[in-house]
Amino acid sequence: MFDASDRTTIWGGANLYQLWHKRLQVLVSYLVFASAIAILTWVLLVTASYLLSLNRDVIENIPVSVVVGLGVAALMLLVSKWVSVVGFDFEPIGDAVLEARVKTVLEAICTQVGVQIPLLAEIKTPAIEVASFKKGGEPLVVLSSGALESLSVLELEAVLAREIAKVRSGLSDYDAYLSLPRRLLALVTLGAYPESVTLPMAQEIMLVDVASLSITRFPPALILVLKKIRDEGVFFELEGAAAKGSSWLWLNPPLLKGSKALLEDRIAQLEEW
Repeated sequence: MFDASDRTTIWGGANLYQLWHKRLQVLVSYLVFASAIAILTWVLLVTASYLLSLNRDVIENIPVSVVVGLGVAALMLLVSKWVSVVGFDFEPIGDAVLEARVKTVLEAICTQVGVQIPLLAEIKTPAIEVASFKKGGEPLVVLSSGALESLSVLELEAVLAREIAKVRSGLSDYDAYLSLPRRLLALVTLGAYPESVTLPMAQEIMLVDVASLSITRFPPALILVLKKIRDEGVFFELEGAAAKGSSWLWLNPPLLKGSKALLEDRIAQLEEW
């Protein structure tokens, strides 16, 4: 998956993951929705013209349809960061001691790399899961109750460093932009999307794993976390088609065919690194 040049590009000095890939994904995603909306608008305008006996040529409706499509897509882009957390039952961390431990570790990481300390939230599930979102314009790190209760300080540092690596590189911003179109796609397909981990998604997940190694005191801790997820066999299940569209944001992408095989590949890659 990685070559010699990748190994010399440590995240502390440069972004290991090239963001132009994400920019292209955002552009393509919103253009697809703009095109679909434009076509639907054109069909509605043509139908209305015939039903109302308007003297409008079919071609005349195309510019209006294109403007509507681009306008709606632009509006979707603007609100995407505000709706990325919709559909999840996030709540404040219930245990004050656990919250203080997370904040201490998080503050140390953020101070080291020079990023804003994100908001914190908890999601109730025994599975070990961590993810980063955008709540409005602010970064939000979400930990599962399973992660809060079962991870050691070094393991907690490893998974938090992974999320801060995404925030620091700007990857979480593009994830927020992609959240809305992917959720809508999951909704339209009744949860059939996403059915598998594609190669680009798998590579991105593994690159983020590697990116976190340079900002944690004990890099093998992330391997220990992934092995703990594998050995315990308790996996996070997302409810609702829209929530499934955010699968790729989590430490171990839930409900994806091939995610268990990807877990083994990630462990092997990190052990080799």
